Amino acid sequence: MRNAHMPLWFFGLCLSAEAQQRTATLFDRLCEEWLFDAEPAPIVRRLHVTLYPLGSLGDAPPGAVADACTAAGSVGGTPFEVSFDRAINRRGTQIALTADRPCDALFSFQQKLCAALRHVGMRAVKGWRFDPHVTLRYRENILVDQPVPPVSWRVDEFVLIESLQGRTIHNHRRKWSLGGAGGNAGLTAAA
Repeated sequence: MRNAHMPLWFFGLCLSAEAQQRTATLFDRLCEEWLFDAEPAPIVRRLHVTLYPLGSLGDAPPGAVADACTAAGSVGGTPFEVSFDRAINRRGTQIALTADRPCDALFSFQQKLCAALRHVGMRAVKGWRFDPHVTLRYRENILVDQPVPPVSWRVDEFVLIESLQGRTIHNHRRKWSLGGAGGNAGLTAAA
């Protein structure tokens, strides 16, 4: 049984500062075009692409987070570019940015992370499948599907995020660099 107050854990990609700003500007423009309220606006520092959701880990064995971090640290890769150029309504409940064409480097990286996590016994949330997107707002049922100016950035790290449900807080618990020195870094500030 899922406790509404238990944190949810997931691996993700965070937008660069420039991409965050472009997304906020795009969101404002979409609000005008679609005639819906600009509040609440997305919290730009929380914008991300989910790579692999671990769930609440409430029933996970001790050391599950450490095992997941060890697996993530074993994933190599080089930085790559991602671009999201379409605004859609996902599942009838959220406005999101997605891409008209898949990013092969993103899918390849996600598959390597997935394999490393499965190797240490981690499983994604039941029924989840990788569908790269950046959620702008939840609980929105406006039907939309349109091209938008691309929001692109260079992915050079990925993070383990602890999401405090209902409190709009994302704690970046660990991050790993792609293609360079530095390996992984410890705890970082809340977003």
